[in-house]
Amino acid sequence: MKHTFNVTVSQHDADVTLRRFLFRGAGWGLLFAVLFCIAYVIHDGLNGGIGALGIVIITVLFLLVTTYVAAFAIRRKQTAELLKRLDGSPISYQLDDSELSATSALGSSILKWEMIQKLWIDPDLTMVFYTWNGYTTIPTSQIPAEALDFLVGQVEGAGGSVVDNKTART
Repeated sequence: MKHTFNVTVSQHDADVTLRRFLFRGAGWGLLFAVLFCIAYVIHDGLNGGIGALGIVIITVLFLLVTTYVAAFAIRRKQTAELLKRLDGSPISYQLDDSELSATSALGSSILKWEMIQKLWIDPDLTMVFYTWNGYTTIPTSQIPAEALDFLVGQVEGAGGSVVDNKTART
């Protein structure tokens, strides 16, 4: 079976996807660890001053925030340049039994289903991951329902994971 559709990705779509990628990648564990560290530093400060461990924690938190801000800025600049080169032209996707292919004004790419590691489907955006930090953004509303179902089936069939926040299917 073959599915073909065109999409246009905006800078807003790319930014939202990047934020989701960074924050979901960090996970709840990191958030709780950061909150615990902040609570420790506050407690330490209220009890006679910040000690050596508190200074180490503050330094690590500063480095963490700096890393996330830098990652966002660098990745955003890369996607902005790519979208500028696309100049609003659509990306054509074709799904068939063996692969997902994309063609745009900049060229084309082909992913065998086995290469797709995971698929995140949100009501507004779908992310197709082919490496731990490499993904493609597709606005969910621009994917025909039959093509989205086919995409989910092919990714699952090839051993990839699917997190579907659109229909609560995981």
